[in-house]
Amino acid sequence: MTLDKKITLCENLTPVEVRIGNYIMNHKEAILNSTIQDLEKEVFVSKSAIHRFCKKIGLNGFNDLKIELAKEEKMEEENWVDANVPFYEKDQSKEIANKLMDLYKSTIQDTYKCLDAKRMDEIAKIVNSALYVDIYAIGHNENIAQNFKQKMLNIGKIVNCPSAYYEQSLITLASNSDHVAIILSYSGAYWSSQLCEQLRKKQVPVILVTRAGVKDEACDNVYHLFISDHENLQNRISQFSSHIAMQYIMDVLYGAIYNLNRTKNNHYIRKSMSYHVPNQ
Repeated sequence: MTLDKKITLCENLTPVEVRIGNYIMNHKEAILNSTIQDLEKEVFVSKSAIHRFCKKIGLNGFNDLKIELAKEEKMEEENWVDANVPFYEKDQSKEIANKLMDLYKSTIQDTYKCLDAKRMDEIAKIVNSALYVDIYAIGHNENIAQNFKQKMLNIGKIVNCPSAYYEQSLITLASNSDHVAIILSYSGAYWSSQLCEQLRKKQVPVILVTRAGVKDEACDNVYHLFISDHENLQNRISQFSSHIAMQYIMDVLYGAIYNLNRTKNNHYIRKSMSYHVPNQ
């Protein structure tokens, strides 16, 4: 996880620590050449406040913070691929293939760093125990929803993927605490916020899969699964990074669900093989 994400996703920062974090995110080059005493003077905080801030974001101290920044700077110089425009007009197919391979690797690594394993296990149990699983997605995320639906069907779990807005509205209206809702929305847009609020009134647990840093404080029934946020919402030629990140995290969720009853699921898949062959 990048330093920016560690700071953005840390939920228990004090106002003073927020000020420290904002300064660090906006003055990375200066921090690399600074001492802790320099930071004290720039932000008007104590040395102990800086140490507490570093501990909260998972670092041992200010020196660790500088090492983290230096590593990120080196990685960007060596392997950086623009998630929004990963290849250019002059690139031949082999160069495009190499750049997309690098982008997919970095996207999955970044999404992995966003993963809260305990939260994923908790969500897997919620989905596995629900009578009804509904996935709300629009655009290219519908393909990922359908892929998850197929995987779940392979182990005997039926998943609804309402596509049209009218159908999504009717599923929401019919929902209750026997349902669980999974919302796929990279932007965490107003559409998903409205949906969360409607489902909250129905006492439906909601899993929102979205980019790192997005939180809807109005929805207290939401479990977040975060993915890499390297892609810009407007200045991109396609959803290369967000698509692979969303697919990856949903595959991880399926794997966690599968392993909750692995023996049973193995048996179900073997038994279902005979149904896959059409009659001659």
